[in-house]
Amino acid sequence: DLRKVIFFQSGPFGYYFKGQYTGLFYLFSGIAVDEVYLIRSESNAWNGDIGAALADLNTLLSKRWRHGTFNPLTAATQDDVLRLVLAEKRKESVFREGRWYDLRRLNQYQKFADTLTRNYEGQLFTLLPGDPRYALPIPQQEISLGGVVQNRE
Repeated sequence: DLRKVIFFQSGPFGYYFKGQYTGLFYLFSGIAVDEVYLIRSESNAWNGDIGAALADLNTLLSKRWRHGTFNPLTAATQDDVLRLVLAEKRKESVFREGRWYDLRRLNQYQKFADTLTRNYEGQLFTLLPGDPRYALPIPQQEISLGGVVQNRE
């Protein structure tokens, strides 16, 4: 898989990300061709079209390996192909904003739900599926002016 070589570089403190599309310091957050392939692949998988889902996934992945070294992925069930697509989506979208949205969206399905756990300075933090912290609170001024209900209650 060439993504490690292309997107990351070894430095004095480990690896760092160097895969910006723009060549600038700012990370890319727009839509790219790889994301379109993955969206269509995932859509086909959710709709039960395993062949079409795998075709898009394999088309994309064939460009991520040295010529002649890629072995096309196979899957027997809808869940199997969804897991493959979601795993590749996670790899492909490193340092882009899609992971957060995928976590929120996929946490609706028990078999794809993720519990996030991080250890920060010896303290363990956990974010469960469906946790209200997935949504930012609406500013109090907006609630007062518009009469909307807070989205984290």
